[in-house]
Amino acid sequence: MEGQSTIPPTIISKKNTHPAPIQKVVLVAVPGAFTPGCHVTHVPPYVAKAKELKAAGADVIAFIAANDPFVMSAWGRVVGAKDEVRHISYHPLSINP
Repeated sequence: MEGQSTIPPTIISKKNTHPAPIQKVVLVAVPGAFTPGCHVTHVPPYVAKAKELKAAGADVIAFIAANDPFVMSAWGRVVGAKDEVRHISYHPLSINP
């Protein structure tokens, strides 16, 4: 419908009324998984220094790209990120013409 939000309402239960704790996040946006520059140049230093970044105060280290979740998961496995660096999919739910 025109003029109405397409975002579904958030349901808050009584169990989850407290805000999440504030975290320090290292968030790196890249054009895409497995692209030559990102795969060879951008990701490896963060994976190699993940423990140092967390020791310096980062709670989460994450890469975000416009790939589907399956590709991002595979990319994380290929680069050896394990649980140290998250690979997040930003796959918009709708495309406006």
